[in-house]
Amino acid sequence: DFYRLPQREQSDLVWHGLFIKASPISEHCRGVLTTLAALGLREEVAARDLEAIRRWYAGQNPDMFNEKMMRLARLRYVVTSHDVFDAQETSSCLSPPAAAHRYRGMLALDKLFEGDWSAVCQVLTQVGEPRTLRGVAQLLGRCVAALQPMF
Repeated sequence: DFYRLPQREQSDLVWHGLFIKASPISEHCRGVLTTLAALGLREEVAARDLEAIRRWYAGQNPDMFNEKMMRLARLRYVVTSHDVFDAQETSSCLSPPAAAHRYRGMLALDKLFEGDWSAVCQVLTQVGEPRTLRGVAQLLGRCVAALQPMF
């Protein structure tokens, strides 16, 4: 099954299917090629050389690359969502890593608004808050204090 393959093999198959076996005519494929060209990888794209593209990416400083991508996309900042009531994301809402200057956070409350009480209660239990509306309010207050989200 595709999803059981290592990520590198998955990407090899996708690259082969979208850029080797077929002409990249979809808007998504053209977007990938346009981005690679804007990054200066025209020769690698023309040769359809995935290994050369991987080598180029491996040689990039992550912070400088991120800044370059933001400039190319003409973005002042990116808003990232943090789902308080997703058990895998809760800890990063309460103790977020240092924020990069071009990133702003926001709290996603989908599970709460959709009434997914099992997910909400699981997280409340996980963080030691009571499984009540007061517990929800206390958790949200803690997350707001830690993340300082835009919204």
